Amino acid sequence: MRLCFAFFILLVAFTGVSAETPAIRADGEQVILADGPGRGIQASPAVACGKSRYLVVWREGWHGKGGSARIFAARISSKGDRLDREGIALAPVESGVQEYPRVAAASDMFLVVWQDAASGEYDIVSRTITTAGALGSPTTLADWEYDQILPAVAYSSENESYLVVWEDHHWGFGEDWDIYGRRVSTTGAALGDL
Repeated sequence: MRLCFAFFILLVAFTGVSAETPAIRADGEQVILADGPGRGIQASPAVACGKSRYLVVWREGWHGKGGSARIFAARISSKGDRLDREGIALAPVESGVQEYPRVAAASDMFLVVWQDAASGEYDIVSRTITTAGALGSPTTLADWEYDQILPAVAYSSENESYLVVWEDHHWGFGEDWDIYGRRVSTTGAALGDL
């Protein structure tokens, strides 16, 4: 647990990187963690520690409506070695913009969530990825009218499920913003209705 926490502190500050920007491994050696397929800006990192692996997620490309940002992930060994040289593309579409990724771990399964504007307005989407790198299907967790933004996710071993929360504007823009949440199973299925 101490190694996971120390590595997490190093990764939290890892933002706005290019292929030349190093991070520091737990043993002090530098390693590039986010080196995607070359779509430009790599930013908004998040990290989780699962069974024998970390998963780093980030946004790559220009963000904001009208941008072309996509969500990528890279598995990192417990010793800090990058296992996915160019990252794993998580966002399921090539239109719109995906941004603000967050990740939580359940032993050998990670759940990644992000805000996705493929429909023209932001929705909350999730996808599972195993410590071996296998991807589950993308799941839309919230797609009401107007925007659902800024997701966060945590895992409960007691309930064996994730909780995803977000800022919700489905009553319109202005002062009617709320915080909504939804439980997600370890297989990535949404549990219950909104």
